[in-house]
This record gives sequence, structure tokens and C-alpha cells, in this order.
Amino acid sequence: MATATTPPVRVRQRPRRQLELAAPEGHVKATRASYGQTIETTEAIYVKPFEVDPARVRVTGGCTKNMGDFNSARVDVMVELPCYPEPTEIARAYEFASQLVDAFIQRETMLATDPNATAATLPPIPFLPVRQT
Repeated sequence: MATATTPPVRVRQRPRRQLELAAPEGHVKATRASYGQTIETTEAIYVKPFEVDPARVRVTGGCTKNMGDFNSARVDVMVELPCYPEPTEIARAYEFASQLVDAFIQRETMLATDPNATAATLPPIPFLPVRQT
């Protein structure tokens, strides 16, 4: 008596997907206007990848300083940070962004008003490492 053998069932395996997490970047943007000249700088900072869609916290601040002779210097700074969409994380991101805005306003005001200001004489920024772009 002949027995019929069935071929082994092949389980089709799905190809493995490579999950590529691009390193997202946050940006710090500063605009400095003095004597009719506007200088805008943008610095990229590294931000860890998120597992869920992040919330975004944006803090903006500005300062106008009288330079005398009917001239003034205006500095505007905006910091936008992604964070987890939880109240405690949003509050932490807001506090951190506020500190950054304050530090950048002081720094940019010094650059706009003091012709002798250099990178060495500027106050340090409590900051995440700046990513060179």
C-alpha cells in the first residue's frame, strides 16, 4: 500500500524591515537688527527620536535696546522643542525653552550693542550640544 506524502508546508517569512530613525533636529533661531541691518542665525540641535507623535513647545522672546541718537537694536529669539504629549513633559520643555530664550536674548543683545563682543566674551548657553551643519 502506497502512502501519499505531503510536501512540507513552507511558511513564507516576511522580509525584515529596517527601521531607520532619522536623527531629528530642533532649531534655535535668532534675529538681530541694528542700524538698519538684520542678521539671522539658525543653529541645529540634536533631538532624540520619539516613539509617538510629539507635542511641540514654542517660546518666543524679544528685547529692544536704546542705542542713543534715536537708534535702537532689536533682538528676537524663538525656540521650538518637541516633547512627549504629557503635561509634565510639556511643562519641562517649556521651562527649558524659556531658559534658552533668556540666555540667547542676553547673548544676542551683547552682540548687537557691543562692537567689541566676541565669542570668548559672550556668556555660555545652558544648551544641548550644537550639531554642526
